[in-house]
Amino acid sequence: MHQRECQEDHWQTPIFNELLGQFQGPAPKVRYQQAQLLLLDNGRVLRTIRPSKPYKQLRRIVCLGAGEAWVIGEKANVKRIDIHGSVKEKVRCQNIPSDISLTEKGELIYSDKINRTVNIIRQAKIQVLITLPKGWQPLGICYTTSRGVLVSLQMSERNKIVYYRGEEITMEIDKDEHGNHIFRDGSGMLIVTKNINRDICVTDENAKTVVVMNSEGRVRFRYNGTRERSFEPRCIVTDSLGHILVTELAFECIHILSQDCNLLRCVENCNLDTPCALSVDNKGSMWVGLYYKGNIKVIQYQK
Repeated sequence: MHQRECQEDHWQTPIFNELLGQFQGPAPKVRYQQAQLLLLDNGRVLRTIRPSKPYKQLRRIVCLGAGEAWVIGEKANVKRIDIHGSVKEKVRCQNIPSDISLTEKGELIYSDKINRTVNIIRQAKIQVLITLPKGWQPLGICYTTSRGVLVSLQMSERNKIVYYRGEEITMEIDKDEHGNHIFRDGSGMLIVTKNINRDICVTDENAKTVVVMNSEGRVRFRYNGTRERSFEPRCIVTDSLGHILVTELAFECIHILSQDCNLLRCVENCNLDTPCALSVDNKGSMWVGLYYKGNIKVIQYQK
């Protein structure tokens, strides 16, 4: 794929043109073109959800079906809201959750870095699923279709990812085949998700990059946005088609990548003011949480 060829497409924006061609390991052109055909030229805002009591720091969203979502912010609780912004359920936590995810049964799990636990909420009661070794704090989490949990851990600014089945660690992702650390040291967290092809996708806030690894933890690609401007990736999710979606603070947009880390779209036409939280509902619409305003925009991006 060459930048000159792609600039002929009518849907491109200035940010897209600047970002294009900055990936490592481009996919075959035919696969790239097929992935493009599944997307709208521009995002379309279907609804703006204004919660009755919005979080001042809306950090995470997890959709529940097409009309509800769990959200977390700056307070020690989690809320389930509907598409009108009404609070349907609220569970008080001992500490502020770092991240949230859903099990195959629709049960919410969250990470508690203070207590070093990953917890599950069942019938409004909190149960401990995983207790981490002393010194390590759980931050990003992702419940997988194989009924395991990917957890990003941090200790003294060291960062790594482990895969738990029950309380047993079955895989640890820390160094590459050359013995180099995959993730950069720093206080920023790793946010992790899994794609339909079993790839593990991570935003590394410290390195300001997206890292895509295979199911064995070997790095396939890194996506650094553009070399000309700073890249501030935050939340990362995947959809049923295998697209990788990333919220980006510096440009206030959503990067949509192929499974091979090629940029397909940059959704920047929806007046996204500090987008941070991100999820995709079962109708294929993205829910984008605005960090400071606390509003959520439901955006159609697939055809």
